[in-house]
Amino acid sequence: MALIRGDWRERELDERLRKQFNERGFYLLNDGPVRHAPLPAGFNNTERIEEYLEELQAEYRYVAYKSMEASTGIGSRNERVVGNIFIKVGSLSRGPYPIVELTAWYGGRMYKYMAECHYFNDRMMHTRDVNNIADAVKILFEYVKDVITTWQRSVCTLILENRWPEEEYISDVKFMEDRK
Repeated sequence: MALIRGDWRERELDERLRKQFNERGFYLLNDGPVRHAPLPAGFNNTERIEEYLEELQAEYRYVAYKSMEASTGIGSRNERVVGNIFIKVGSLSRGPYPIVELTAWYGGRMYKYMAECHYFNDRMMHTRDVNNIADAVKILFEYVKDVITTWQRSVCTLILENRWPEEEYISDVKFMEDRK
């Protein structure tokens, strides 16, 4: 992001991102030590995931994530697939674009889908008022929706082509908090 530290745009973006992460149930990693963060779903090695989260925390100004699950199969063969949506904004050394990443585990395999949020930066670079920043944040969450939709569409394609490991389907993604 091409924002000047301390600039009004940076303060407004910070406020809006934090509010949206909170309202949408994402955990903002940058607000505290990794040891207090809830562990993302699907990772089976606590030490390794803590190292990964620490790397993300050091690499990006904002890292938010939310665990999710999807169900697969029909009836008694129904299985649970767990995963996470990660949103990474403001890389300190990598590419300039925010990244939305979906990771999911099924049948011992990890599936990962990513999108670079090009329009977010375009909107931020041409910001004239708070409405442009609100639009940029809205664009970021449109990418989240697109990544989930792409993942679901890809799984459906694999099933239709008889290349899905269990030849079954994945239902709509449900975030774990939404099940309560």
